[in-house]
Amino acid sequence: MAASPTGLLLTLLIFISCRSTNAATPQATHTFDFRACSKGSNVEDSISTNLNLIATPVNSPDCDGEGVRLDGLTQYLDLTPYSFGGSTSFEVLVSFTAYNYQSHIFDFGDGQFDDNVYLYNYGSSPEIKWYVRQNTESKGEHEATVNFNELGQFSHVVVTASTSGEMKIYKDGVLQGTKTDGWAPRTLMRNYHWLGRAVGSNNKYFYGTLSYISIYNGVVLSDQDCAELYNERNGATLSPTPSPTTPSPTPSPTTPSPTPSPTIYDELTIDAGGGYVNKWFGPVWAVFMLFVCAGFCSCGYYVVRKEINPTDSGLKRMPTIEKAY
Repeated sequence: MAASPTGLLLTLLIFISCRSTNAATPQATHTFDFRACSKGSNVEDSISTNLNLIATPVNSPDCDGEGVRLDGLTQYLDLTPYSFGGSTSFEVLVSFTAYNYQSHIFDFGDGQFDDNVYLYNYGSSPEIKWYVRQNTESKGEHEATVNFNELGQFSHVVVTASTSGEMKIYKDGVLQGTKTDGWAPRTLMRNYHWLGRAVGSNNKYFYGTLSYISIYNGVVLSDQDCAELYNERNGATLSPTPSPTTPSPTPSPTTPSPTPSPTIYDELTIDAGGGYVNKWFGPVWAVFMLFVCAGFCSCGYYVVRKEINPTDSGLKRMPTIEKAY
């Protein structure tokens, strides 16, 4: 049965509503992807190309299809400084080879204790901290933490900071920690934007592999955004492996349903071919054919009987004809 126009319109409206509520993930302001880098070569910002921001490798770190490999001793990447602050989010895909003391995945700041924004492992542990400082005041040390327990395994990490003071940290698309009395970075151009090294001499270098870093200026990524970014971390959406299910039993054979009777609509019958036939057509046609047949039979009988009437003059008697048709 064909769908009604009302049903089609309702379906279209529901589809449009669902599409409009499923907003796209915000676009990063800057992205440095090291999975296609060459040893000793700069990596350019692939988003804000007009700003000519580059990541310069220091002390020749190796590169391969997984990213840039930093030795934890002297190697890091130096980013072109740019101005940022307020609500912000950072996204990294990273793997630790070892947990060096206070090693920083990234650190943007004017000095060791001056407007720093960084992500690091605490002590020599797998506890990862997201840290924002305003000015040089110690009260600016607001953190959110998450544990990394898998050396050599890549983890997708997103950290956010809002002007309301809420700071969050996500691992592999799942919220791990929230701090409600945190800070957002002050808006300014910091002198040092380093990847794999702390802005200060008291901490060790990062030992591991960095695949990419994306920065979202003025954006606080949502839980849904972080889950989608995790699914897209390898450049393609990854669907979770479904849980095994018990196969459904084979259904028993069923008796075919009888062909439904024609449906009557306003004195019209819908025939099997989809056409319409007046319900009086059959009876009228039968009566018409009866009269035609009767008339034809009468005429034929009269002609034959006339031909064999012996009283007519000039005619010879003919053998009796039982049927003239």
